[in-house]
Amino acid sequence: MKVIGYICARRDEKDAQERERLLSGYARQQNLQINEIVRDSLLTDKENRKRQMDALLEFLDDGDLLLVADMSCLGLNMLGVIHIINQLSEKGAEIV
Repeated sequence: MKVIGYICARRDEKDAQERERLLSGYARQQNLQINEIVRDSLLTDKENRKRQMDALLEFLDDGDLLLVADMSCLGLNMLGVIHIINQLSEKGAEIV
């Protein structure tokens, strides 16, 4: 099982560091070892964010865990977030 942290920075590097701290703290509390942290930026263009998310979804396997500091970062709108969650579920990956 891989444990992947997903961070999107809404403002700046300090924001990304705070989100990473939150994910690391949660993982520690749950006795999880984060294998990799994927950083995304809401400041990048829509097409680039989609490619990054597609690559992340391809990387995750059945039984893997995706830790997310902010669910709204998964998509551009509510339907996009639901779509990503459904894709993760179909692959057998969990999201927290």
